[in-house]
Amino acid sequence: MEPNDDPVFKDWVWIGRAGQGELRVAPEFKEPLYRVLTEEKHFVILPAPHARAFIRGEQHVAVADLVDALVGVGCQEVRVTAYGFKTTNLNWCAMRIDRHLSPGSALARFDLGLNIDSPTIDLWRQIPGAHGNWRVYPMLHPLTEQSWGSIQHGAYLGWVVYEGAGRRVWGRVLKVKIYPRLVHALKATTKVQRRTEPQTMQTARKQFAALKKRTQDLL
Repeated sequence: MEPNDDPVFKDWVWIGRAGQGELRVAPEFKEPLYRVLTEEKHFVILPAPHARAFIRGEQHVAVADLVDALVGVGCQEVRVTAYGFKTTNLNWCAMRIDRHLSPGSALARFDLGLNIDSPTIDLWRQIPGAHGNWRVYPMLHPLTEQSWGSIQHGAYLGWVVYEGAGRRVWGRVLKVKIYPRLVHALKATTKVQRRTEPQTMQTARKQFAALKKRTQDLL
């Protein structure tokens, strides 16, 4: 099952990718969709032996052809999974769980990234020895004088109500992660770094130059 997704979709079949989104359909559509694509659309594809995989290898299919095939087999719902998207304008109304835009809209989940620039926000962790659904991850940022990292508050927070335009627009928060901007800074300056010790002076100089350049970019 995909991380953080609803268990309802644990057996759904991966059928492809559109942009950055991974597409899945209910398992009962796997064989009918394959027949439509091969017999009516004349694509040369081979079925995958794994229950959750659609075909072997890969094949580029126009979105129009895929949509026609899905409609032809009576598939009314496609699960789209995408990670890593950030926004500064959270449209809560568009994500309301009571707006049934599709048969499975009530099961829609959103992983929201929000950047907050404020000197009043401190990274923190629970008191050592205390019990709670927390996990601390190692990271290059101090939490206290002796510890470094960020936190993740466990799998369930309960019900939280946000107020938007004077009305309730959102319900349940499943997980909250807190980490410093340094994480995105490191991603933005990603370079391939050797993890082995250099064996020659030339290799050592190249590694040093790469690390120096990355440090300069971060600063």
